[in-house]
Amino acid sequence: MKSSCALGNAKGHLPRILCVDDNIFFTRIISQLLADSGYEVETVATAEEALPRITAHERGYDLIITDSRISGLGGTGLIAALRAISYPARIIATCIDITPRHLKRCQELRVDRILKKPIELSELLRAVQALVAQGKGNGSI
Repeated sequence: MKSSCALGNAKGHLPRILCVDDNIFFTRIISQLLADSGYEVETVATAEEALPRITAHERGYDLIITDSRISGLGGTGLIAALRAISYPARIIATCIDITPRHLKRCQELRVDRILKKPIELSELLRAVQALVAQGKGNGSI
């Protein structure tokens, strides 16, 4: 699914966001919220779908929102792969249960923000706006 809106950034492009989550209900809501707020949003269900899309796109993504516990490679596996290639996008990890072990792993991977599900849409939007405004980086919680 791909959505866009008419607001642009300083380079004339919409900030690009990739949402990686296997819950189609969640990705539809997030995609619509962010598109309505002026972002170009794409969604995929798995890390395996996300990696080739991320590395193949010329302009890249400004922000990646991923469920840290999706099946397969998983969200933390995706984040680790992105950090290994020094991919500059900001990263938000979402999770139903944030254990001390999970928090430590996200800190090691330099995740920019962790949000506990269910996520308040206003909280997500504030986090997205703040991280996109900071520009690309290499993460810190």
